[in-house]
Amino acid sequence: MKVSEFFQPKPFDLPPISREVVGGNNPPSPIEMAKSLQQLLSDWMKDHPVILTEDEARAAKPLIDRAKAAMDEIEAERDVKVRPLNDKVAEINTEYKAVHNIDPKKPGTFNKIFNELKPRVADYLRKEEQKRLIAAAEARRI
Repeated sequence: MKVSEFFQPKPFDLPPISREVVGGNNPPSPIEMAKSLQQLLSDWMKDHPVILTEDEARAAKPLIDRAKAAMDEIEAERDVKVRPLNDKVAEINTEYKAVHNIDPKKPGTFNKIFNELKPRVADYLRKEEQKRLIAAAEARRI
């Protein structure tokens, strides 16, 4: 082996890196935290089916505070994820519902025109039906 070959880096195979390894040192998500807190609350409630003393009530207070904080964190994370989607849905609905809206209190432009046409056709059909009834009555009379 030549000296120059010795100092050349040799390729080597690395095992594939899984997502669990890459993110394995991340803190638990709000949902994971809530699930562990849920178990803690459940276990505490099994031991205290009824709160009878002030000490028990005081012991429950931090659990209540942690539960509220956990729910707030879940909601905050959920909101961050769905807000862009909800904004996009609102944008799409605004565009489409300006033309057609199934809510009769907020008709779109197409609905307004259509809603004007329907009674006109119905009025014509009523008049034609009246003519037919008069003609039938006249035919019976003769």
